Amino acid sequence: GGGGGGGGGDGDGFDFDASEVPDFDPSVVDAVEIVNGSAAGEFAEDGCLSLNATLAADGRFERLELAVEGAAASVPSFGEAASSAWNDAGAKVSLFAPVDEAFTPEVLDVLRQIPDPGQLADILAFHVAPSAVNLTTGEPVPTLQGTSLSVVNATTVTGFDGGCNAAAILGERLNDEGCPAAVYAIDSVLLPECPELL
Repeated sequence: GGGGGGGGGDGDGFDFDASEVPDFDPSVVDAVEIVNGSAAGEFAEDGCLSLNATLAADGRFERLELAVEGAAASVPSFGEAASSAWNDAGAKVSLFAPVDEAFTPEVLDVLRQIPDPGQLADILAFHVAPSAVNLTTGEPVPTLQGTSLSVVNATTVTGFDGGCNAAAILGERLNDEGCPAAVYAIDSVLLPECPELL
């Protein structure tokens, strides 16, 4: 017989259910398919990929992609901004992208207990800067959330005005230095404020 197959095997390690997050409509998974369907065409003339296509090609960011699509479906203003930054290969933005392993059970508990989808959108926007970031300048990095990040020794990113936590930058930039968007993998979900339940 066929065998195998059983519940959520470790093969893909992906067991995040968008429906477990408050105010997330599970149908947003359909939106992911719509967005990903255009990923193949998201090349700038110089061969640069959009944020969405860069993350999809890397393969370590399925939970982040689901979170962004869920927030975009729940918060129209975030959806408009995310769509522009997410799908435009010419967008001048920087993304500090938490890998799937950053969405630990503890982080998912925090996200599930956020009553306002706008707060989740703010957390995601805290990972995006509206410019290409040079990690070595040491200058504060303004984010789409409204406050700034600070990069320390090109290896760690944290809130410039305190924030809640820090994340290690995992390796080199994921896309070419000449591309308008910069994507860096990080090992934690950055929180602009510490929830009381942490």
